Amino acid sequence: MDKKSDFKVEMNPELLVWARHNEGISFEDAAKKLKIESEELQELEHGRKKPMWSFILKCAEVYKRQPAFFLLPKPPKQDRKVLIGVRLVYSDTTEEYFDILS
Repeated sequence: MDKKSDFKVEMNPELLVWARHNEGISFEDAAKKLKIESEELQELEHGRKKPMWSFILKCAEVYKRQPAFFLLPKPPKQDRKVLIGVRLVYSDTTEEYFDILS
């Protein structure tokens, strides 16, 4: 993305934290995967710095979310991940896996 088409994004920084936690990525690993310094990620996650659209696109890739997710007003209350090829569902609410057919 060229600099002319990149722009700052108004967003709820809680979405960055939620997406990182939901993917089970540590703070340090997230900074590495996003190719930014940990201090910058901390600024972004605490809302002291507004992200650029190119950063949102990178977060979408790393955290396996659609870019539009980062424009939501607040994070979802819960998320369930269905493991492909397995009958298990992970619940963030209970922090455990359970068989969806039982």
